[in-house]
Amino acid sequence: ANILQQTPTNKKVIACSPFTIPNDNEYTGKKPVFFTFLQEKHEAKSWKDLLIKLCTTVYEKNPDKFHTVFDLQRTKRCLFTRNKNEIKSPGTINGSNIYVETNFSANAIVDFSFRIIRHFGYKSRDLKIVSR
Repeated sequence: ANILQQTPTNKKVIACSPFTIPNDNEYTGKKPVFFTFLQEKHEAKSWKDLLIKLCTTVYEKNPDKFHTVFDLQRTKRCLFTRNKNEIKSPGTINGSNIYVETNFSANAIVDFSFRIIRHFGYKSRDLKIVSR
């Protein structure tokens, strides 16, 4: 397993995507093994699982301001919602009444994960994703 960490440099915007895809890291065809956030290890069975677990972890650390994830809406596509019927593949953020859209490619989920942590003031180096 290689440790892959996204850096904020060398990005390009992909048309019709709400996320910026990193040039140097390709996650397509790979599966996550685990991720560490603030040096806490979390198993991840899938990219969807990784996104839900990361959102839940960030929620647990920021329960009073987690509602600000709605500020991450940059496209017409709903990323977070309180009504799970508004999104195609809702992931339950445990402990909250907020759902996250999980119907994205591996690359988009990785970028989305880094956007989420940076939104709450964490550094990109605080999140490491191990895939194979």
